[in-house]
Amino acid sequence: MKPEEIAFNDFKGAVSIQEFEAVLTLCKKQYEKVKDILNTREKFLEDTKDKFLKAESEIEDERIKAGMNKLVDALVKRADEELVKAAKEELKDIKNITEFLRRFGNANDYPELETSFINYIKKY
Repeated sequence: MKPEEIAFNDFKGAVSIQEFEAVLTLCKKQYEKVKDILNTREKFLEDTKDKFLKAESEIEDERIKAGMNKLVDALVKRADEELVKAAKEELKDIKNITEFLRRFGNANDYPELETSFINYIKKY
């Protein structure tokens, strides 16, 4: 079976309500876990940017500012690499999990999570 193929043409009778609710609960927990991970990343990026802007405002030499900019970019890239490495399993299927939750729940409760940064991490 190919990943994009429909698993069940007739879902009725394929799984019990109890089994379906168990899968739904697992998906919800996984979604929330990834959402928390991404919120932590966003907070880190905001804090880093704020600290950089504060430090940059106190420096007059443009060469030092450029060096600091490169340093911050490298720090963010390294943090993203470590995040992807540490949360690889959690991030792996998040798009499919989100689609599943949107299909069987309120779509507004499960917005697409911003994971595009993963595409820039070669180790993933």
